[in-house]
Amino acid sequence: MAYAPQVGRRRAQVLAGLEAGPATAEEIGERIGLHWYLTRPRLSELLALGLVAKTGAHGRGALGGSVNVWRLTTDAEREAFQAAKDAGGGE
Repeated sequence: MAYAPQVGRRRAQVLAGLEAGPATAEEIGERIGLHWYLTRPRLSELLALGLVAKTGAHGRGALGGSVNVWRLTTDAEREAFQAAKDAGGGE
């Protein structure tokens, strides 16, 4: 619970980091000055909110493994996400 006040701000930072284009959690962290272990959970949260999506591409993670490349969702994607959620498909 101690981190709760920071979550909204960190999500906004991650979204701002993606404004420069698709990136891995590590690359986003470099762009915004946060460690990837702080950006990766925010990406999962933002995915659940329909604000980001996986590109299908993969990059190399800090620990050497394959990691997702993320992008901002389009207005149309966000609208479709919200419509599905409103229709009960987002539960």
